[in-house]
Amino acid sequence: MSTVLIVLEIIGVISFSVTGALMAIDKESDLLGVIFLSVITSFGGGMLRDLFIGNTPPLFFSSYYLAAVCIGTAITVFVLAAIFKRQYVKHEGLINVINNYVDAIGLGVFVISGVKICIDFGVTNPFLIVIMGMLSGTGGSMTRDVIMREVPALFKKRIYLIAGIAGACTYYIMFKAGVWDVVSVSVSAGLVVLIRVLATIFKWNMPKAISFDKLRAEDEE
Repeated sequence: MSTVLIVLEIIGVISFSVTGALMAIDKESDLLGVIFLSVITSFGGGMLRDLFIGNTPPLFFSSYYLAAVCIGTAITVFVLAAIFKRQYVKHEGLINVINNYVDAIGLGVFVISGVKICIDFGVTNPFLIVIMGMLSGTGGSMTRDVIMREVPALFKKRIYLIAGIAGACTYYIMFKAGVWDVVSVSVSAGLVVLIRVLATIFKWNMPKAISFDKLRAEDEE
């Protein structure tokens, strides 16, 4: 595994471990639940990707250092939340905002690492590479939300899928153009994060057929 890919995976695991742990804490899960949800969020997408492209057993089962990083991050978040529980509850809104940005970082690096792994494995179909990159970045979060009985964030969160697709396509094009890998990774992952951050700030969303809350509010007036 290349140094660039190792760095990407570590950043992604830390980011998604935090988001998984925070959701578990918000649902009042115990320590084991926090660790489990962190692992699902961090590695669920990668395992799905590896199964789809035939890279078995999935890389997760041989990446012991990533599992250690994930579990260590989850325990750290749990302990901090337990120690500073009153401050956590008081500043929950701010924590959710920060968590959204952390999630954007995780999405960016895992989408790009997913594309790189597909290319390194020998996948040549551009469409499959982009879709698998997107799955790498969103599969864990989707699995986490389903387990917690939530509508998957990627179906409602501000242009989540669009950001992932844009980053995957950008990296693939730059890779084919022979751009230095560090530059390709930085630009494409940065693009995903930028789109997600701007979407959060300016409240960009894909159009919906019906905005039920808005219609109900209008009817009540």
